[in-house]
Amino acid sequence: MKEQIILTIFAAMGLILAVNSLRSLIKTGEVLGTPPVPAALYTAGKIGNIAIWGAFVAHLLGCSMALFDVPGAAETAGFVIFICGAFFVIASFLAQGINIRMGTSESNELLTSGIYRVSRNPMYVGFALIDIAALVYTMNPLLCVPLAAALYAHHAIAKAEESFLSKKFGASWERYAAAVRRYI
Repeated sequence: MKEQIILTIFAAMGLILAVNSLRSLIKTGEVLGTPPVPAALYTAGKIGNIAIWGAFVAHLLGCSMALFDVPGAAETAGFVIFICGAFFVIASFLAQGINIRMGTSESNELLTSGIYRVSRNPMYVGFALIDIAALVYTMNPLLCVPLAAALYAHHAIAKAEESFLSKKFGASWERYAAAVRRYI
């Protein structure tokens, strides 16, 4: 049952991302802007996430990624961590709308409500939790390498995006950043 729930949520996240990407393409003519960090770092983070999530989905579909028997408690813990991560990702996707594009400056509104009251970077919190959930659920230490790449890249992206927001929104950003943590 846990597997079906996780796969359904992955599908929902993919659908939300696809709809937001299509909306962005229609409105602006592009899906991706310019990455806020060097392309190699940005790409390493994305490849890390794809590797982890791909291994997780393969495991859930019956192609075990476990290097040894996974205790039921690890699967349960991974499931709970995944649900928490999915909440952060979906809430941030819905709040951002088409502004999920990286490297864009089209929004003139600083998001500070909803999930952004809890975290300045809820999408990255969610990605990290989902990545950790995959590691716990599969008990595959080989996932530590792409996990490290994804975490490092996402932290660098978050810092670059925050620097951009600080310049764009000035005192409003500084008040918000003082009141809300970068992650959680």
